[in-house]
Amino acid sequence: MERQQEGVREIEKLGWWNEEMQLAVMKKKLAFKRWQSEGTEKAHKQYREKNRLAKRMVAIAKDRAWKYWSESLQSNEGRAKIFKIAKQMRKERKNIVGSKYLRDENGTVKLKEDKVMERSLFSFAKRAK
Repeated sequence: MERQQEGVREIEKLGWWNEEMQLAVMKKKLAFKRWQSEGTEKAHKQYREKNRLAKRMVAIAKDRAWKYWSESLQSNEGRAKIFKIAKQMRKERKNIVGSKYLRDENGTVKLKEDKVMERSLFSFAKRAK
């Protein structure tokens, strides 16, 4: 659920999703429900019209937001934003394997990656015997 909320926050940050978009999408959904319940050709045509309108509005708004965002990257703050986004993407794609710490034979916690790896190899070698 938290992941979905993050997506909603991102849409709100971009600024293209506003009351006008919400209204168009809501009208499209209502037209769809009407078409499904009535099943008439007239209701289907109304739905198709509302669907096309909503898609067009969303596409235009997204295009405007994309152009604004890409123009904002030309400043020093924008360049910093690019590196922040790249860092975030790299962090999200990083594979997390195993735990972040291990205990050695004495029970001392090993936090450094090389010490954790050394302890892991020692444990596996000990189990293999």
